[in-house]
Amino acid sequence: MNLFEKLKEFFSEEQKAGESSKETNAKEKVRIASCALLLEAAMADGKIDDKEKNVILKILEEDFALAEGDAQILINVSGEEKQNSVDLYRFTKMVDKNLSYDEKLNVLVNIWKVIFADGRLDKYEDQLIHRIANLLKVSHRELIDAKMEAKKTY
Repeated sequence: MNLFEKLKEFFSEEQKAGESSKETNAKEKVRIASCALLLEAAMADGKIDDKEKNVILKILEEDFALAEGDAQILINVSGEEKQNSVDLYRFTKMVDKNLSYDEKLNVLVNIWKVIFADGRLDKYEDQLIHRIANLLKVSHRELIDAKMEAKKTY
């Protein structure tokens, strides 16, 4: 069974819990898109270190209520999707279309947490999050507020 099938199987459990297939599919796509953005932020400086991996796992476990193994599956599937994508638009469009403004701000806070995990802000990371914020239609002021919120973690 490939990773995508494992992820589908995992999310089908949510459907059994009462969500419609359409809701589950949208929720699954938003999770994959959000995770892909986190991975993109981790890779923006050219490498993903253990601190960044741990922050991503923690975010997936807390925000998506996933067990560690399920979070790792989501990371693997999102990584595959990210590799098959030529730009961020596909992922930001999914997030923008399906999340509220406050939820989009939370995605940005989480991206900042990944960026700060290694203790420094690289110029490529800064450019990336500004581009993501623009695609999510989040103001610069709110992006900086998200940055300050994420800094409280460290």
